[in-house]
Amino acid sequence: MTHNPVVMGSGKTIKEAALAMKEKGTGSVLIVEDNKLKGLLTEKDVMYKVTAFDKKPSEVLVDDVMTVEKNVVSIESTKSIYDAMVLMNNDGVRRLPVVDGGVLKGIITAKDILKVEPELFDTVVDNYRLREEDRKKEFF
Repeated sequence: MTHNPVVMGSGKTIKEAALAMKEKGTGSVLIVEDNKLKGLLTEKDVMYKVTAFDKKPSEVLVDDVMTVEKNVVSIESTKSIYDAMVLMNNDGVRRLPVVDGGVLKGIITAKDILKVEPELFDTVVDNYRLREEDRKKEFF
């Protein structure tokens, strides 16, 4: 887990967020108020919700583009790396804010997991295949 992810408060512009991402070499910014997660802004959000509509990054606020906290897929710090992988796989996300009682503790990304436990990807794929086989048996 990254304990010091890129964070900023609400009310900032997309330009400010993009510059922070560029400076830190990351693809996301966590929007935080009083150490509580309010939202997640990704490079994909910027491309699909700002650039694609020819909006000016210096005029659009992160609040208008970010995924709001209630829709952000997150995980508690007590969960395992395997739990994080399953959650990422099931929800189709590459970043999981780590939140305990609403308080942001950090973020875990697919790259983080690859660095620490590359063999987990094989395990997740195997478990996914088994789960899909079971699901197909129930369906048919």
